[in-house]
Amino acid sequence: MSKASFIRENNRKLFKATVTGMNTIEDIPAMRIKLQKIAKNNNTELIEKDNSFSLKDFNAFWDKPKIKREYTGTIKFKSTTYIVKRSDIDRDSFGDIPASDHFTEDSFYIDTGGNGRITYQLIK
Repeated sequence: MSKASFIRENNRKLFKATVTGMNTIEDIPAMRIKLQKIAKNNNTELIEKDNSFSLKDFNAFWDKPKIKREYTGTIKFKSTTYIVKRSDIDRDSFGDIPASDHFTEDSFYIDTGGNGRITYQLIK
């Protein structure tokens, strides 16, 4: 199926998103444990805020992930972008429509940088 056909046929349909290759909200407890060990090894303390971790007296911080490992939403395709009306939060997600080779018969994926990827699978 071509990219154009996929977009035309699946506009405003329900998809399941799966996030791989990057930290998600579900990884925060493991991040906390790992950073507590680093703090202990450096004789300092871990400082945790709503959106980040840092080490006292060190110039380093780690943002907490803001995305779930899996979520569902209705996708509306526009000319060069897409919007996901997510079922888990009151805020929409959006992005650029990827290249043609990122589409299959019932899914497409977005590379998020590094090893991160979000795969959107059509729910039939």
